[in-house]
Amino acid sequence: MGFSPVALYSMSLQEFKNAAEGYRDKIEQAERQNWQRQRWSTCVLLGPHLKKGTNLTPEKLLPFEWEKGKASGSKPTKKEARESLERIKKRDRKKWQS
Repeated sequence: MGFSPVALYSMSLQEFKNAAEGYRDKIEQAERQNWQRQRWSTCVLLGPHLKKGTNLTPEKLLPFEWEKGKASGSKPTKKEARESLERIKKRDRKKWQS
């Protein structure tokens, strides 16, 4: 993560945890961008070899797991929303207890 020893040892456990989560998110975002760039490039390369009128988009070519909720465009059901809220509550309780 690039901390100096002085900065690292002066951090509390919670500060280190937050820094580690932020660093992980940064790396994950960079990976997603790389995958999206590669998917777009593949779509562009396939374009000239498709039949006329074929509508190929990068999202149709290779849907990613993190885009599945976005792609549907529909709202979650009440049951799904309730389950999601319960997961968030449990996660947050664990954060505040540690």
